[in-house]
Amino acid sequence: MSSSVESACSLRREHARGSAIPNLVGKYVFTDYSSGYIWHIPTDTAPTKMVTQADGWKSNLHPATFAQDTDGELFLIDVRVSAIYKLIAGS
Repeated sequence: MSSSVESACSLRREHARGSAIPNLVGKYVFTDYSSGYIWHIPTDTAPTKMVTQADGWKSNLHPATFAQDTDGELFLIDVRVSAIYKLIAGS
């Protein structure tokens, strides 16, 4: 994946496969450490796809990386506050 986000400092990505958020299954989920924005795109998205902050969600975190449990559920690791957050579907 080589999608671009203007002014992003440190992008991290993960391929979603868990069932906690059905709309993310089979998509790449990626985040920028400095802005805290989180985006997702289909895995078959063209490598020249440009995304903007308007395409994402402002998390107010500093996600350093993603993790997955044995069921494929996604977690964000925020090293600034030494916390692990499980991604769940919103209401």
